[in-house]
Amino acid sequence: VETLSVNRNLRMTDWTVIAGVTTDHAFGPIKTLQNQIYLTAILISIAIALLLRETLIRQLAPLKEAADAMRRMTEERPSSLRPLPVRRDDEVGLLVSNFNRLMLERNRFYDELQETARTLQKAQSVASVGSWKLDIPHRRLIWSEEAYKIFAIPIDTPITLKTFLDCILPDDRLAV
Repeated sequence: VETLSVNRNLRMTDWTVIAGVTTDHAFGPIKTLQNQIYLTAILISIAIALLLRETLIRQLAPLKEAADAMRRMTEERPSSLRPLPVRRDDEVGLLVSNFNRLMLERNRFYDELQETARTLQKAQSVASVGSWKLDIPHRRLIWSEEAYKIFAIPIDTPITLKTFLDCILPDDRLAV
């Protein structure tokens, strides 16, 4: 145990006074104050972190909405998507505004593509002409509805290269 001690010689009485106290007792209030300061600093840091978190969540909410809309773009029909509200006049608001323009342009292209597909399907039906596409990475053939009708195969039947070649006359297979 460490102690602090002091001694004084009293000349008038020729006495020597010796006083001692343990360091724990002498510095106890300072240690208590130090612990309270640490605790206060930790609590203030936690409060600032929570406040910062809430502020960031609020500030970045429009970006989260845009990200969610982008995810929905890949999962839903584009016509079901609506522009996001532009709530701020800063970089985030500009980003959301440009995202809205991109989404509207994508919806327009999607509608045009659907119309073109309907026109192609109608033209193929009138002319009794089918079309197909070879998807090499996935090793599959994709046929139009009219191609299924021409070869008298049920429309939802998966078409393999073998299925396709079985539909071709043996003499014509070399040309294909």
